[in-house]
Amino acid sequence: MYLLKNYLTVAIILIAGASCSSTNEAGSAREQPSDPHSFASLISEDFLREQLYTFAGDAFEGRGTGQAGIEISADYVADFYREHGVLPLGDEGSYFQHFNLASFVTNSVTAELTSTAQDEPVTVYSESFSAASTATDFYRLSGGGQDFEGNVVFAGFGITDESRSVDHLGEMDLTDKWVMVYSDIPFVVDGDTLVNPDAGGWQRVREILFNRAAGGLILIRNLDEDSHTQDVEDFARLMGIPSGFSLPGNPPRGRFSVPIMSISPQRAASMIGAESGLEAHYASLTSSINTFEPVVLDYRLAVTSETVQQDTPVKNIVGLIEGSHPELKNEYIVISAHYDHLGLSTPDAAGDFIYNGADDNGSGSVNLLAQARALMAAREAGAGPDRSIILLHVTAEEVGLLGSRYYSDNPTVPIGQIIANINTDMIGRVDDTMAAEGVEDYVYIIGAEIISSDLNDRLMEASEIRGNALDLNMRFNDLDDRNQFYRRSDHWNFGRLGIPFIFFFSGVHADYHQPGDSPDKITYGPYTKRVQLIYSTVIQLANHPEVPVVDSQEFIRRTEVSPR
Repeated sequence: MYLLKNYLTVAIILIAGASCSSTNEAGSAREQPSDPHSFASLISEDFLREQLYTFAGDAFEGRGTGQAGIEISADYVADFYREHGVLPLGDEGSYFQHFNLASFVTNSVTAELTSTAQDEPVTVYSESFSAASTATDFYRLSGGGQDFEGNVVFAGFGITDESRSVDHLGEMDLTDKWVMVYSDIPFVVDGDTLVNPDAGGWQRVREILFNRAAGGLILIRNLDEDSHTQDVEDFARLMGIPSGFSLPGNPPRGRFSVPIMSISPQRAASMIGAESGLEAHYASLTSSINTFEPVVLDYRLAVTSETVQQDTPVKNIVGLIEGSHPELKNEYIVISAHYDHLGLSTPDAAGDFIYNGADDNGSGSVNLLAQARALMAAREAGAGPDRSIILLHVTAEEVGLLGSRYYSDNPTVPIGQIIANINTDMIGRVDDTMAAEGVEDYVYIIGAEIISSDLNDRLMEASEIRGNALDLNMRFNDLDDRNQFYRRSDHWNFGRLGIPFIFFFSGVHADYHQPGDSPDKITYGPYTKRVQLIYSTVIQLANHPEVPVVDSQEFIRRTEVSPR
């Protein structure tokens, strides 16, 4: 903290000095031969739609960190920049900044089920689940490589709802036991609410695995074998994919290691004694939901994983549009967006396992392509920006902001010459709050005025230039906002170093981190206006004679106290 405090103090002094130097030596921004803002017309709905349908299409496989699809997308961006004359600013004259992430890879999971009903335990099932061998009664849904063996408890729906006298966990000690439950909870039946929806989802998992200290969770996800077989095939595709990413020397944040398994309907029916089949058993359990009590089964399950640690090569993409001013070109504005998403992951109810990430964050990634196209056209017409523009596509945002952390710690230009960061993440949709108000033409602003009044002035100038086409909504622009969006995307890794930022954002939605985040759901009219506003904001920043100063004392204090 001491070092960062001194760094920020020196940085502010240097910025103030640079401002005077820019004003005294360079004078006001030079006369441009044509209006640079006119090139925003190149940012069209058609261009954005065409690019986003490609970038968030199935061919890019959801751009998961460490997966094949993200490599395809990186090459696509590099080719685009090469074709448009954007200079490379990566390693050895390339567009790529290479580095490694520590990760885990699970190649197989072995389940051994033992019957304890006899005097001597009898193994009734033992098989490994992998990408190559998919005929199995058990497969891992989530969790890390933690091995576990324990007795099995059947806990019905695994829920506790005191308001409706439902308690499927009871007083039973679940410590170091497997808890088997039906995945689907009958919240409402024939119009009657049986269970509060809040009792399901993460609340159920937290209660069983953390509050009650169970060693593992077994979900009965399907009532018929055909559905189970399809799920097995879908999940087999995920075996061998890296996970649990971290920068070398730093443990992964929030790694979930407790195993969660899925079980076949036939095996589940055999274990719980559902002689008439699971559908009849599920219906019976639903009708007696208030009287069910958990029961210890005469089975013991051991799960072991073949999990290895490895270095996963990843890369940021870095392009440069050199400034036109002989002195100001040595100062840089970073426009950033993460280009990774969740890739191939857990299938949804329809079996879709490609998480396309059109809004998150195809919308931000394509924004950078649009900025490059318009800025290069302006430059070729003699109306290019005075300061240099860095186009930064960072990787591994979804697994902990790792790409932007690496870049900010290892910048490809001197960090003291970066005067601002413009970050875009999820700028293509209309969230429920604004939709309910009938508003589409808006963008959430995070940063700007709560960090730097100068930066906010440039934003307001850009908004006026664009005819105030968008409502600049400050709903989340509060350092004390409970969502803490000012720390939750890649801009924070610049902000923690005292670099002012604006985060453009259109809000979350039901398709957030779901396969349904697809290009057809983007609202292209508002999306286009947002990208045009970003372009004009960049121009105002690039051509203003002075750099934006961080003048929010509270922001300075917070970056001193918790720089991350």
